[in-house]
Amino acid sequence: MIGDCHIKADYLQNIIREKLNLNYNILQVIRIYGGAQKVTYKIECDLNFCCILYIWDKSMNYFYKERKENIIFESNGSDLFELNNRFLVQNGIRTPRMYYIDRSEKNYLFDFALVEFIEGGDIEKYFDADEDTQYKIFTDLNKNIKKMHSIKSKFYGNFKAQKSYQGRSVKLLLNKSLEDIRYSSKFHEGIFKNKLILIQKIQGLYNNIKPRNDYVFIHGEVGPNHVFVDEYLNTYLIDIESAMFFDIEYEHSFLELRFGEYYKYLTADNLDLDRLRFYKLHLYISCFSGALHLKQKGYPDMDDVNGMIEHNTKQALSFIAKLP
Repeated sequence: MIGDCHIKADYLQNIIREKLNLNYNILQVIRIYGGAQKVTYKIECDLNFCCILYIWDKSMNYFYKERKENIIFESNGSDLFELNNRFLVQNGIRTPRMYYIDRSEKNYLFDFALVEFIEGGDIEKYFDADEDTQYKIFTDLNKNIKKMHSIKSKFYGNFKAQKSYQGRSVKLLLNKSLEDIRYSSKFHEGIFKNKLILIQKIQGLYNNIKPRNDYVFIHGEVGPNHVFVDEYLNTYLIDIESAMFFDIEYEHSFLELRFGEYYKYLTADNLDLDRLRFYKLHLYISCFSGALHLKQKGYPDMDDVNGMIEHNTKQALSFIAKLP
């Protein structure tokens, strides 16, 4: 079925034949649910060809704001996708190939792109695989991440901000955490009761951080749902709009949060422990705040949202209870 797709079938067919120069016929277009900032479809064609259609429709972005105060932390948009895709590919970091992108809004009032389809699905499907398979997959992912982290800069921020920032990068995330705590306390009793202690602890962790002017290129949201595995057990990073130059500790805090016991394959040496502690609490706060935002916006998978709220609230309160 292709009737409920954002783009008409004959228009997509024309792109595949004339822009991609591929003689395939579209059989069906399937909506893939789960994203909160862009719409995703799988396009299935004859002769076993598939690709993915990304659509950046502002009306279906649960986190879209007309004006953004800190574009260095902006994590959505076709412009960032295109810039980051080209950069990752040029540097040999595996991500699905971009076949075609249209940012003109000439025929549709949104940007869209056709990208490579990775057959094997996300990495979570391999969590129960045999030890040798797990080792091969996670070793490959670790190499992909380390290659990305080997790219350094004296500036932080994404390419949209042209890496034009130096100085206290962490201060911006402290401000975001404080805003998130205040916002979340309006909708969650447990956060409301612990509002002052959460503010005190995140501020205290921030005060321990020493200045830095040396950053690496990070993905920013590497979780199991953002890593795909092909039939040869090669890993690919997807949802790359959040990629930027920033602290390596931010990436590792996110990796540990999302991969749990499997983080043992992805560890790194010489990380700043003060930054790790700050980012760990920051991410718990950001996750429960983001989930509460989705709840207020009526996100369709409310069970998942409520689970995120309760899990990250519990983790945050448990974490601060162990701090001096």
